[in-house]
Amino acid sequence: MKKLYLLLVTAILSLTCYATDYYYCGGLNDWATSDANYKFTAQSDGTYTLDLPLLKSDFKINNGSWADGNYVFGAPHNSDANLVIGQAFNLEASTGSKNITLNANIADAHLVFNPTAKTLLVTGEEVQAVYTYALSGQLKDGKSWVDIDMENIDGSWVYSGDVVPGEFGIKKLDGKSQAGWYSADGTASIGTAQLDQPLKVKLDGSNWKSTLSGSYKFSFDPEAMTLTVSANGNNPDPDPDPDPDPDPDPDPDPTYKDLYIVGAQFGWDAPAPAAKLTREGNVYTITVEEGLSGDWKIWDGTWDYSFGPTDSNVALDTESDMWFNGMNNVKLITNSKTTVTFTLVEGSDVADSSIPSKLTVTAEGGDQPIEYTYALRGSIVDGETWTDLAMENKDGKWVYTGDIVAGDFGVKKLNGATQADWYSAPKGSAAVGEAQLDQAITLANSDNENFTSTLAGNYTFTLDAEAMTLTITKNGGDDPDPEPVVVYLMGECNEWAASDTYKFTQNGNVYTLSLPSLTGKFKIASADWKTINYGADGMNGKDVLQNNVEAPAYWDSSVDFSVADELTDVVITFTYNEDHTQASTIKVSGTVGLQSVDYADGVVRVNGGVISVDGCEDYSVYTTSGVLVSRNAEASVAPGFYLVVINGKAVKVAVK
Repeated sequence: MKKLYLLLVTAILSLTCYATDYYYCGGLNDWATSDANYKFTAQSDGTYTLDLPLLKSDFKINNGSWADGNYVFGAPHNSDANLVIGQAFNLEASTGSKNITLNANIADAHLVFNPTAKTLLVTGEEVQAVYTYALSGQLKDGKSWVDIDMENIDGSWVYSGDVVPGEFGIKKLDGKSQAGWYSADGTASIGTAQLDQPLKVKLDGSNWKSTLSGSYKFSFDPEAMTLTVSANGNNPDPDPDPDPDPDPDPDPDPTYKDLYIVGAQFGWDAPAPAAKLTREGNVYTITVEEGLSGDWKIWDGTWDYSFGPTDSNVALDTESDMWFNGMNNVKLITNSKTTVTFTLVEGSDVADSSIPSKLTVTAEGGDQPIEYTYALRGSIVDGETWTDLAMENKDGKWVYTGDIVAGDFGVKKLNGATQADWYSAPKGSAAVGEAQLDQAITLANSDNENFTSTLAGNYTFTLDAEAMTLTITKNGGDDPDPEPVVVYLMGECNEWAASDTYKFTQNGNVYTLSLPSLTGKFKIASADWKTINYGADGMNGKDVLQNNVEAPAYWDSSVDFSVADELTDVVITFTYNEDHTQASTIKVSGTVGLQSVDYADGVVRVNGGVISVDGCEDYSVYTTSGVLVSRNAEASVAPGFYLVVINGKAVKVAVK
């Protein structure tokens, strides 16, 4: 029998996710959502793919909406890294994620999106983009946002002309498509005190707020990432001597934006006319006759300018802090005529501001309680489709009893048909199995993640909405034991796909796998990448496994395992800990640097630079050009390919 060795090409990790539609949103389609021409195609392995003739910088991926940050995938908010062709790029799922940027345009781009692993791999042909730049803002009339072309002068991009006070940034353009947005890195104010100074610039910073009026020159250096503004000629003095008016207004009225409520009631995608607040000075108000329902925020129609609370649970008739581009939604819900008052505090609407604006909500019905209902929601009906399972109020507790299968789930809080809140596991405690039965499981409505259940059979779920706990009990004694979880090694050796050759044998919580050899990167996972999904620590080189040394394995880690040495006659032992907050373990044992080929008339072995044959006394070793190296004796050889002839039959071996 021959043991065949395959040369494998590195492939991107592909994970299974729920049956959700995903779309490209970016400069190529003017940031349209649910654009059928830019819809990803779901694959059987859980990845999503999209082919584009040309991919340019500055885009995101979402589910057709910007409403739920769990389905808005972009670059990590704390990273300036670009996506590199042929390399898996880590994504962040949140409304605060950055746009995805590229090192270069990619022709014939093939995108492989992995929503569970939060990765994107793009392959194709790199095409060097020709970028231009434009000022983009309110510098022409103080209100409308328009682009002002800049000219390349000796490597700097320059605009010289008349401006008025207003906000602005610098738009990076690839043709007509926006490839990046550059703005203030630090102080965003621009006035006479900032003239002739190189101002620091960064990707997706804070919009500049200029008080300049007259003829000015704006010079942007994309290499140094600086903007310098200088005056042209004799501009009017922006700080003239006091007006003869004995009581001049020292603080002229600033330019205010139109603001709206955005959320479940009015929609998350575009400013709704019915949700527009009325302004008087810096105070905005709106009255909603039917009351407020679902999560909401204050915004200007873009996610670059929004306000969220310190704590989602805002109280009626109480002034609450609202933070610029805050991540939390207001979760206050009313069922009577409601007035929202938002006070825009000066200096509060800049990035990283330490000054909050203020929100007060009043309702004619006061704090009259709303009759909420609850439902389980998840893939625990068929293991794939997300379905609502209505819960029944029994003595103040909300109960569902029925058959379930393994899957993900959470608890939906409902005000009528509108989702008012979402409860699930606190981060790091999502596992639900036999060990969690008959215990009061804590729920969270922020910094949370969906429960991942391995339970199958007939169970009762009891929600205590006051205590924010969920208790699960098993019904009867005749439910079949859950199907054992089948675990695979998936990596570069098998194109990251489940196959019988790489299937572990289970004995309790211990899984073992024997392989003729092992190289490259890999993970330990179930076929769906959901029930079991383990990777390496990634710190201090712990992703590189040492031969015969036990190492930790972590649930949902984005770091792949690899082995320090090429091994043969490999045994992998994976000890599974059902509690995902605790590490499982992995140990790889094998022979370093030893190859073996079982042949009908003997076993050819290569150990280091020595070729030998076991089980046969009559054999010869030749170079591939036919030169005899050794007969009936071990051969010490240089790296290369050799022919071993046993009883007139030849086998080719490689020496490294």
